[in-house]
Amino acid sequence: QWSMWPGTSNIYLRSVTDHPFWIGTNNGKAFNDQGSVKFCASGDDYRTIVYKDLEVVENVGITGSLEVGTFPGSTPTVKVNGQIYTPQMSWGSDDDGARKFNFGYGNVHRWHSTSATSLTINNPSYVVAGGLQTIILDNSNNNSPVTLTFESEWKFANGIKPNLVRANSDLVISVVCQIIDGTTRLLCTWAEDFS
Repeated sequence: QWSMWPGTSNIYLRSVTDHPFWIGTNNGKAFNDQGSVKFCASGDDYRTIVYKDLEVVENVGITGSLEVGTFPGSTPTVKVNGQIYTPQMSWGSDDDGARKFNFGYGNVHRWHSTSATSLTINNPSYVVAGGLQTIILDNSNNNSPVTLTFESEWKFANGIKPNLVRANSDLVISVVCQIIDGTTRLLCTWAEDFS
């Protein structure tokens, strides 16, 4: 059983007794095999607030952003028994030219080649302040070194920029993204020759 009553600016819906309250579609299946249920709001407030623990039994698909700790003074943590990752994005080209990484696709980007001899790395798109990115320049199947050039937003520790990827080798760049007063700086460290 359940009850519903209007409040001053809200409508309340809850179970009459202290038992779980289930919402599902009438598809003739058990409650753990229901179709989709949508929660909609009107006006400027589109939040769905959960006042206590939320347990998710299976996968959650999120098409927008996920924010944690948006209330002032909150110090939340995110605990995961498993891994948090974004799939590796592969940007490959055997032609000499330029590469503009789109950071909006994820946090790990791989460029690979078998015959290139030069590469210009342009300033990336969709940079988020505080974002952490990894760039893998995979030249392991190329018998020629690849000369590197970077655009202005790429800043390297101690002012030492990598100027080439050795033949049959890899070079990895770790990036911390910074945006101050509209100016983007990509603070980078790098390593090469993994064995």
